Amino acid sequence: MIDDVYNAKILGFAGNIGRIGRLDHPDATARAHSKLCGSTVTVDLKMDGDVVTDFAHDVKACALGQA
Repeated sequence: MIDDVYNAKILGFAGNIGRIGRLDHPDATARAHSKLCGSTVTVDLKMDGDVVTDFAHDVKACALGQA
């Protein structure tokens, strides 16, 4: 069962996360926390009007949550 969840595709996604980290002086930040598994994801955005110009996220999660 666990091998079905943590398959090569999921592990590949989890190992190749782009835009990881936090932005200096973001225009918006959102954080989500899962009570079920304890994962936390923080997303930072830089905006120019209604357009997202930069993005970063900080992921504290298992491989499935990171993927």
